[in-house]
Amino acid sequence: MARQGKRSMESTGLILLSQQTALQRQVEVLANNIANANTTGFKTQRMLFQTQPMATQFDDTLQFVIDRATMRDPTTGPMVRTGNELDFALQGAGYFAVRTKQGTQYTRAGSFGINSDGDIVTQEGDTVLSADGQALNIPQDANQISLDATGRILTDKGEVGKLKVVTFKQEQAMQETGNSLYKTNEAGQDATDTRVVQGAIEQSNVRPVIEMTQLTQAVRAYQQTANMIQSEHDRLRTAIRTLGRVSAS
Repeated sequence: MARQGKRSMESTGLILLSQQTALQRQVEVLANNIANANTTGFKTQRMLFQTQPMATQFDDTLQFVIDRATMRDPTTGPMVRTGNELDFALQGAGYFAVRTKQGTQYTRAGSFGINSDGDIVTQEGDTVLSADGQALNIPQDANQISLDATGRILTDKGEVGKLKVVTFKQEQAMQETGNSLYKTNEAGQDATDTRVVQGAIEQSNVRPVIEMTQLTQAVRAYQQTANMIQSEHDRLRTAIRTLGRVSAS
């Protein structure tokens, strides 16, 4: 009976530890959301948890928590007009394709520029790709750049090409690589219902007030769980000492 009671107490401690670990991860995700509230094209992240009810020695039930995944909210963020002819925003699903040193990656951060070769590039210098996978080169003597809703880039010297905008069936499987970029092994499909807007950027879809409220709640829950773990630790230590005295007598 003593061993069974000890195992039950240890199980309670593990359950509480699983909750604390999950809360710590949730705090990290919420803090990251808040830090990226002003990051162009950033998507709010949410933790996906699974809980497993487990009974304790006190005839109550606690939830063993398993951190399954981090999910992104794909909702389009607010669009802000900038007037910059190389700022592009996507209304609807999809990503711009860009060529990086690590291969083709994808982004919704459409604040672009032109490098010394005349190619359209991201803020980090990655080449923005056309529908046929090539660089989009702006003639040096071009005085005007325009964009239609399908992503075709036009200048007063002629058409440059069409932006490669793609969607993915397994969008949640895309991995963040930094600088608002994502990578995936899935072959994207051309976006058909997405409108490309010139002179605008998509803001983050993070809602800071909601994130701050949830962060405060998560921090409080974390502290409460930490206090419960300490109480459980003290109870287990007291039980061990008591069993030790009984065994010695």
